[in-house]
Amino acid sequence: MYQHLDLITLKSGEAVQVGVVQGPDLDWAERVETLLSHKGPSWRWGNEQVLRTQTGLDVFFYLLHRDGDPFANIMTIEYRGVGLLGHVYTRP
Repeated sequence: MYQHLDLITLKSGEAVQVGVVQGPDLDWAERVETLLSHKGPSWRWGNEQVLRTQTGLDVFFYLLHRDGDPFANIMTIEYRGVGLLGHVYTRP
């Protein structure tokens, strides 16, 4: 499920969208997986699982994107009141 959070202005003056994808979300899965395709095999597998199937984990991908094309991500995972920072990435 995608939720729009805000519209922000970067230092460059460009306006971009901020949103969060909570997995599973088949509409955003491929876009998020593409952004994070540089990760190792275990991370790519895990991202695919939480974006495409119900795992029992609450996984959130906080994204900066240009009209649906993500370029920055912070991923968090929550389970039974415990939260973990998964990873942070901005496309160079």
